[in-house]
Amino acid sequence: TRLVNAGQVVAGFAQVLNVPGNFQYCLSVWVRTTSGSAVTLTMANAAKSFPVGSQWRRIFLSANPGQAGATTVSFGAQVAAGGSLELFGMQVEAQLGPSDYKMTGARGGVHPKSRFGSDQITVTAQSSDVYDTVIQIVSAGS
Repeated sequence: TRLVNAGQVVAGFAQVLNVPGNFQYCLSVWVRTTSGSAVTLTMANAAKSFPVGSQWRRIFLSANPGQAGATTVSFGAQVAAGGSLELFGMQVEAQLGPSDYKMTGARGGVHPKSRFGSDQITVTAQSSDVYDTVIQIVSAGS
């Protein structure tokens, strides 16, 4: 997706998701530019700016919006006046850091009647920076 700001002020886009306002989230996206632009990722009241070059680079913002009791959180990206960016694979995950990109057309969400199937998680190192784990989720309904 190409994001072009032909205006004279910072502009961007945001999506409001129906998620708890006090979880830790990671907003990530692949980005590049030919105009030397920078991009700012936003999450509720948190924001982080990144320089962008001509090569694809994955950037991310990890934060806890700190909005106890809130049931929605806004996630987005902004570009400075006159800037132009190409974006790919933007995703939000309820965790500290980005995982591999997952193409999806399905809706995510919070499943209040679900829980972990065990109090223990076993992580196995396969090689440098490659780990495996199996997590069982038990659901009492939708």
